[in-house]
Amino acid sequence: MARPKLALVFGVLATGIAVLAALSWFQRIQIDEARSAQVILNQIAVLTREINNLTWTALQGQNLTPEADTEMREARQALPKAVLAARLHAYHTPALENVWPELDEYIVSADRQWILMQIGNFDEAKQLDFQEVSPQFDLMQHKVQIAIEAEDNWAQGVALKARNELLAAATLAAIAILILFLRLQRQEHIGQLEETERNALRESEERFRALTEQSTDIILIADPSGQIKYASPSVHSVLEVLGDSLVGTQMVDLLHPDDFAKTISTGPRSVAYGQNPIVEFRLRHADGRWLQFECVVRNLIQHKNIGGIVYNARDITERKHAQEQLLFNATHDALTGLPNRALFLGRLQSVVDRMKRHSQEAAAVLFIDIDDFKVVNDCYGHATGDLLI
Repeated sequence: MARPKLALVFGVLATGIAVLAALSWFQRIQIDEARSAQVILNQIAVLTREINNLTWTALQGQNLTPEADTEMREARQALPKAVLAARLHAYHTPALENVWPELDEYIVSADRQWILMQIGNFDEAKQLDFQEVSPQFDLMQHKVQIAIEAEDNWAQGVALKARNELLAAATLAAIAILILFLRLQRQEHIGQLEETERNALRESEERFRALTEQSTDIILIADPSGQIKYASPSVHSVLEVLGDSLVGTQMVDLLHPDDFAKTISTGPRSVAYGQNPIVEFRLRHADGRWLQFECVVRNLIQHKNIGGIVYNARDITERKHAQEQLLFNATHDALTGLPNRALFLGRLQSVVDRMKRHSQEAAAVLFIDIDDFKVVNDCYGHATGDLLI
C-alpha cells in the first residue's frame, strides 16, 4: 500500500513542477515581448523627438540646410517602419491604442510644416508649430510614455508571477527530494528500529517492576470493571494500607463515591483519543480521611505484560489545602473571616445577571453602619473596636 501512495505523491509533484515550469517559461516569453514593445515605443519617441528638434532648429535659423533636409528625410523614412512594427507587435495593455491617433495627427501636421519650410514660408510654418505641431508633439510624447510605463508595469507584474511560479516549482522539487531521502533513510534504519523494538519489549517487564516498586507515587492496575490487579508498595506509606490487601478488591471501595464514575471512564477514553488523561480524585486513608490525588491514566489493556488500566497517582492534598486557603484569603476579610468586597461584588454581579434573565425575580442589598465607631476606637482601643466588628 505504501509504494502506490508514494508513486502517486511523486506523480502529483512531478505534474505540479512541470506545470509551474511551463507557466514560468510562457510568461518569460510574454515578458520578452513586452520589453520588445517598449524598445519600439522608445524608438518612436526618439524619432519624433529628432524630427521636432530638426524642425525647431530650421525655424530658429529661418534656413533649411541640405544636411537638415537629409536628416529629416532619414528620420521620416525610419518612423513609418517603427510605427508599423509597433502596430504589428503584440502588446498587453490598452494604453498603446491611445498613442496612434495622436501620432497620426502629429505626423500630418509635421509634414505640412516641413513642406512650408521647404518652400521658404517660415512664418506660416512657425505659426503652425505654435498652433498645432508643438501641442500635438507634447501630447503624443506623453501618450507614448504612458504606454511605455504601462507595458513596463505589466512586465514587472508578470515577472514577479513567473519568479513565484519558478520558486514554487523549486519548492516542489525540494519536497520530492526530501521525501525520497526520508524514504531511503527509513529503509536504511528499519532494521535498527526493529531491533530496538525487540529490546524494548524484552526489557519492559523489568522496567515496569522497577518503576512500580521504587516509586513514591501510588501505582494501581485495574481491569475495565474496576477490579484492582496490582497495587504498588508505596500504597502503604501514603495510605497506610498494604498493597497486597487491595488486590482483588474494587476501585469503588477505595475511591470517593463522587469521583468513581469519572475515574473509571477515563481509562477507555484514553485509548479512543490517543492520550494519557490527568484526573483528580480522592482516596480513603486508613484513618478515614480523604486525600486528594492527581492521577495520570494509561490504558495498557492490550499490553501483554500489563493487561490493564494503569493509575499513577500523586498526593496533592497539601497543595489543594494551600490553594483553598489562598482562595479563602483572597475573598474574605482577615479580621472577621467574612466575605470581602471582591467576593461581595462578584456575587452581586451574579444576582444582577440572573435578574436580567428572570425579570420576575427581585433582590436587595442591606447596608449596616456603626455610628461613632471612631469614638469606640479612640476611647477603648482598636482591639475593642475589632471585637465590636
